[in-house]
Amino acid sequence: MSLITTNCPDAKCLKSKNRDMALNHPEAKKAILDLAEEMRVEMEINGGCGIACPQLGYSRNMFITKIGDEITIYINPTIVFASESIYTQVEGCLSIPGYVFEVPRCKKIGIKYYDENLDLIFKEVTGLEAQIIQHEMCHLKGKILSDQKNMKVKEYLELLLSKEE
Repeated sequence: MSLITTNCPDAKCLKSKNRDMALNHPEAKKAILDLAEEMRVEMEINGGCGIACPQLGYSRNMFITKIGDEITIYINPTIVFASESIYTQVEGCLSIPGYVFEVPRCKKIGIKYYDENLDLIFKEVTGLEAQIIQHEMCHLKGKILSDQKNMKVKEYLELLLSKEE
């Protein structure tokens, strides 16, 4: 699939809920790596530093990030804590080309996820990495930047920490 933008007929997938990736299937690892490669190519073609499955039309809880030369795969991620120290940041999005929005971001977050080896990982992150992860997590929750631009701190924290499927 190719990148879905807000002006595409398939744009409704950008606002839908997503399902966890099945990890217990014998072909899970191969399927995840194939999907991650498709996402990496699309992200790099479009000059991004992160991309989530819904941006390619897949309703799955997975995204990838690229910081420097390091690509990280986040499978079935969950934000387990978020600092109440929030700042606003101007961001763009591959799915809303040509626009930027000022959105809230937590200074520090804790995330648990499965990596490409299907190992459960927990890490605390700050800075650019935390910002990119929060951006991609919002995609998995069906929220794009234009949905977040006027959010109050409490509303943003509730979105980020929500566990709903």
